[in-house]
Amino acid sequence: MRLAVLFGSFFFLLLFSSSFAFIINQLPGDARTHGLLASTVQCILAFCLPAFILAKFSSNDWKRWLELTRPPKIRALIGVLIVYCISMPAMEWLIEWNSNIRLPESMAGLEQTLRNWEETNEATSRLLLDTHGFFPVLVGVLVIGVLTGFSEELFFRGGLQGIFSRSNIGIGVSVWLAAFIFSTMHFQFFGFLPRLLMGAFFGYLLIWTRSIWVPMFAHILNNSVVVISSAVSGDPSSNLIDSTNPSIFFDNSLGVIISIVLTTAFLVICRNYIFKSKSLFPWQKKQLPSVSEN
Repeated sequence: MRLAVLFGSFFFLLLFSSSFAFIINQLPGDARTHGLLASTVQCILAFCLPAFILAKFSSNDWKRWLELTRPPKIRALIGVLIVYCISMPAMEWLIEWNSNIRLPESMAGLEQTLRNWEETNEATSRLLLDTHGFFPVLVGVLVIGVLTGFSEELFFRGGLQGIFSRSNIGIGVSVWLAAFIFSTMHFQFFGFLPRLLMGAFFGYLLIWTRSIWVPMFAHILNNSVVVISSAVSGDPSSNLIDSTNPSIFFDNSLGVIISIVLTTAFLVICRNYIFKSKSLFPWQKKQLPSVSEN
């Protein structure tokens, strides 16, 4: 029932926001302004509002249901920054590898369709990221970075993963299933794996910290860096690695291996201190046996 409420309201409000986008395109202004306005409407209507409707349907305390009540700890935010920096070479390699995947000859038609979807999405991204000057970059960070990161985490982690986590399928399955749907709904097969891993990391951040503000921060950080790096490089299709001209550490296979090792070691060794919260989710407390049952 909760999935029906979440996705039913999502598809209805997505159609509604598409109507707004059509109206926006008739207004004066350039294509990027229209795109940013349409993106703003979509984030609010198609992602934030369904999560709110779900939470109101599920609980009298909708903020607590979406894990919005617990403020993030500074050490968790610092941990996100560390993971982002040390995982960057490995993620850039994975992005490049995934973008160059080739399907078997027998699936050439499917591959062409997927490539066409990819090109359409990339054209939209280039339009929104093609910007110069402080104010246009600031607006891009606010819309593409802050608002998109906030709304998608509210929907996919607070809403969708929240539904799965309260079921009997297990925490790990909940995290990866939500991440899989998160990556699939971007309709970018040739960027599926990096987005899947990011979605899983965001999901585990919620489980570890008990605060949705931490994965929101991580998502906002990732999106904002893309906006800023595109503006710095002057190429809306570039990534952070290309635009900052890094040392050979980030470009060779050794750098990728070191990145994987450092990221894994940090998460395994430091996770409990940096991210882990000792308290339980409210819905976990209800599942604990009573004193009489012990």
